[in-house]
Amino acid sequence: MAEIAVEQQQEKLKSISDGFYASHLISIGIECGLFETINNKKGATPTEIASELELYEPYIEIWCQTAYYYELLDLENEGRYVLQPHMDELLVDKSSLKTMAAGFRLFVNIAGGRLIDYPKYYKSGGITEEYSAERSKLAADALALGHQIFLFYLSILQDEDRLKKKLIQPFKLMDIGCGSGGFIIKLAQAYQDGLFWGIDPVSFGIEAAKEEVVNLGLDKKVFLEKIGGETSDFIDEFNITSLFLTFHELPPNVRHRVARTGFRRCL
Repeated sequence: MAEIAVEQQQEKLKSISDGFYASHLISIGIECGLFETINNKKGATPTEIASELELYEPYIEIWCQTAYYYELLDLENEGRYVLQPHMDELLVDKSSLKTMAAGFRLFVNIAGGRLIDYPKYYKSGGITEEYSAERSKLAADALALGHQIFLFYLSILQDEDRLKKKLIQPFKLMDIGCGSGGFIIKLAQAYQDGLFWGIDPVSFGIEAAKEEVVNLGLDKKVFLEKIGGETSDFIDEFNITSLFLTFHELPPNVRHRVARTGFRRCL
């Protein structure tokens, strides 16, 4: 192994710290609408951005300078900042399959806060507390991209695929850990012959999902219940069971029970 100089290690740690600050900078830009405003105006000065959004101009100027340093923005004539290439697709356009905006908001506002408590869990073996209303909302936003990608995957399945065969006839699907119901709501809109059950032990997501289901007129197709996936008193049987980015959220001592329940309930 080649000898590593202390300066190399310093540079490595600096890049890690830069990533921390850049993540927060991006999250601020998304939450405050800075990226969106710059994109909509096809470039803007800090004064124009602050005026448009009614924000404190000196801070906006520092934010723009820092975003330029991190190569998120470019600087044109007359002090106008513009998004670097593709940043509109990655940080502004919520419909893009490549968007990363919701992920940064989740990392900074939820994951970052949870990491503060981790040292005590390393001593006690404890786990983080239940999802809050804010965390449920941010998680739903971050997962929306994954839902879109999976729906696209379903749309290109070959006719002989086992899953495709189930989806082209009447079926019942149970989503374990449905959160705010984004996945099964999109499925219910895409597949007219399906009935969908979502279960989750967190009340915030379930209540938000119920409201959305009623608003969309899907209450005869989508059913939601506040229970954990390991429960044994959920007696319906299903053609398909899904766990969409859920398994890693489960306490290790119940993962096997959740998997067994899902398998047993699936015909």
